[in-house]
Amino acid sequence: MGPRLDATLDRALMVTDEEGGFLTARRYPEMVRIVAEPTQGGMRLSAPGAGTISISFSDVSALNWRREVRVWEDRLPALDCGDEAAAWISAAIPSRSDGARLCWFPDSQTARRPNVPPFPVRAVDGSAFADLTGYMLMNEAVDAFRGNIVVSGSTPFAEDRWRYLAIGDALFENVKPCTRCLFTTIDPETGVRDALGEPLKTLRQYRLNDDPALRSVLGNSPLFGINLGLRRPGEIKVGDTVYAAS
Repeated sequence: MGPRLDATLDRALMVTDEEGGFLTARRYPEMVRIVAEPTQGGMRLSAPGAGTISISFSDVSALNWRREVRVWEDRLPALDCGDEAAAWISAAIPSRSDGARLCWFPDSQTARRPNVPPFPVRAVDGSAFADLTGYMLMNEAVDAFRGNIVVSGSTPFAEDRWRYLAIGDALFENVKPCTRCLFTTIDPETGVRDALGEPLKTLRQYRLNDDPALRSVLGNSPLFGINLGLRRPGEIKVGDTVYAAS
């Protein structure tokens, strides 16, 4: 489950090393400059210095190159997108010398997390390669914060108090505050990390969780936006009215 556009699921593609371990912009900041564009039955990827490549999900399925990949402590089955895609993604990460692979998680596959997080997360809440849930809502559009549902017209941080949200045909529940990590310190236009650690440095001055129980789990990561669990699947679109209940 997760946000979907035609045949493309959110976070269904993952970059790994040769052993299946996940690679992210936490270590390779230039990865934020990779642009993904959904196509009919696939994805078009482009990046500075690497050009463009088109990934056909039917071709990946036919190749049937099965791999086990790792997201933190979770191990998941995936399909390798092939050597051409591996060569392209390796060129898109010039600071990495050991090469990389591109893997896809078909929506026909299922996976179970062996480690249960300390929040009311259900099986339908997560995308295949998401850290926790597949839905992250915020009420201000900021590229570096990567929200996949952005709302307008509410007061700053009003979403902190929302418990349920109805958008289009779908119903969501606020699972937890969204903690922000080093990704937010990387300029999405240049792929360069901020030398002063902004905006995390400023957010820590006024957006740390006050609840001692949650603080012990969330640590000193500042909060911006909320992670949502899906309670009723449905279609949502740009311009839909958002109904929130505390």
